[in-house]
Amino acid sequence: MTIEPVISDRDEKKLSFEGLAKKLDSYEDANDFAALISDFEDLEILQLNGNTLGVEASKCLKEALAKKPTLKKLVWHDIYTGRLRAEVPESLRLLFEGVMCAGARLEEVNLSDNAFGPAGVEGIKDVLASSSCFTLHTLLLNNNGLGTFGAAALSQALISGYNNSLEQSSEEPFQLKKFIAGRNRLENPGCTDMARVFNMMRSLEHLEIPQNGIQADGIIALSEALCYNTRLTVLNLNDNIITERGAVPLIESLKHLQVLEVLNLGDSLIRTPGALKIGEIAEESWPKLRILNIAHCEIKSEGGLSVARALKNKRTLQSLDMDGNCFGAAAVEEIIQIFQSSSCHGNEVLKSMDEDDEDNAQEAADSSRAESECVTIDENTLKAFVQSPTEEQLAMLGPKYVEVVLDHISPLLDDPPALTNFFLDVSTGCQGSERCVDLLNNVLLEATEKHNLNIIRFCDVILEQCGLIKSEDKKFKPRKNLAGPLKVLSHVVRQAYFTQASRTILITFLNRPVDVLMEFPSERAKLLSVLYTG
Repeated sequence: MTIEPVISDRDEKKLSFEGLAKKLDSYEDANDFAALISDFEDLEILQLNGNTLGVEASKCLKEALAKKPTLKKLVWHDIYTGRLRAEVPESLRLLFEGVMCAGARLEEVNLSDNAFGPAGVEGIKDVLASSSCFTLHTLLLNNNGLGTFGAAALSQALISGYNNSLEQSSEEPFQLKKFIAGRNRLENPGCTDMARVFNMMRSLEHLEIPQNGIQADGIIALSEALCYNTRLTVLNLNDNIITERGAVPLIESLKHLQVLEVLNLGDSLIRTPGALKIGEIAEESWPKLRILNIAHCEIKSEGGLSVARALKNKRTLQSLDMDGNCFGAAAVEEIIQIFQSSSCHGNEVLKSMDEDDEDNAQEAADSSRAESECVTIDENTLKAFVQSPTEEQLAMLGPKYVEVVLDHISPLLDDPPALTNFFLDVSTGCQGSERCVDLLNNVLLEATEKHNLNIIRFCDVILEQCGLIKSEDKKFKPRKNLAGPLKVLSHVVRQAYFTQASRTILITFLNRPVDVLMEFPSERAKLLSVLYTG
């Protein structure tokens, strides 16, 4: 043998090749790893992290894994450094085929720090839907670059796994308890898709999805699911764009969670209304709360004082971080006094508020003014985007592109044909990109909630514009490129504003053997799959 494992512990039933920095390209390169795996009886924990696996090497490892029915925990983070993204799905598929062939019953899978993107989900979707994951309780997918498309595929795989467990297993159904997926660009569509999983399983105990660009609409969808996950102890939504619009329903949804211990909403702009809601709920709820982070959230003194008063007598509290807000010196001193006078705590639970001063209050005011003025920024680029949309022009509108575009196209929201043409222009020009999906989802949400858009009428115009319904205008020429529109529809039809009746209409016409649809078989198949599975 030329390879020595880092750990070979037969008492813990653990075999680790962690950090050996081996580059396994060929079948032969993996022979030593495979032999050690094969020879380890009753193996339950396998660590491969810190090495890099190619497709041919994965074929060799697959054969070894196929002999290990006792496997429970796979620590496979950071195993594709230096690999082409196209290699990763096939490698994952091979490895997990071995796991499924063995009939292993997994409990924990860690695939974090593998930048495989949406395509990587293709390599794990089969195992997630299989009996090998009916027992899975921990799934770690931190920093994988999933994006909204990857989240949609992951959500569907997990839902399939849950449904399969109900049909095929006499034991408890698939119940995911711990899910970590930070830094994945989930954004609103991805968060909404994952919320469907959490709403269905209702088993979450630990959820961390920080730094995902999730805005209020995604948080609201998540809130509707979290209220049913009553065993939740840890919730980390740090560094998303929750704002007060998302914070208030989120906190309201958590008020009945009697085992909540950690709530991290730092850097999420919950602002004063969000803090006031925390103060209102925390005084009577969350009897086991240990850690609360609401730092750098543009909270003014009223909100900070409300939180301090609500938590001053909570005996379980170990850490309260409210640094970097807009309290001002007088309010900071009052908050310190509140905890000094508490019978439960001194100042030891209160994190430093050195960054909080009057300048922060001014910064918050400046930020609010900047947000209110953002719709006038780069007017020429905005007009060019609306007239002839491209992904590059959309990116040039900056991080507030949704607000900028909504303000500019507000007259279209009351005009279904014009709005539908805008939808088709953008989805075609931007080729169904993630940013495009986020924009058009928000446009439709705004149109249905505040402008009474009839979504069935919207579907009718879509079908007519695409040549699936005959137009009364004899000079009308239907659109030819449907790739982008079909991609975007695959995401928006999942949203609550898309009624079952409108889905049924789309199914009816998409099933017709129309030439224009035949030119986009994969996009059509994906949309139909989503429509049928809900």
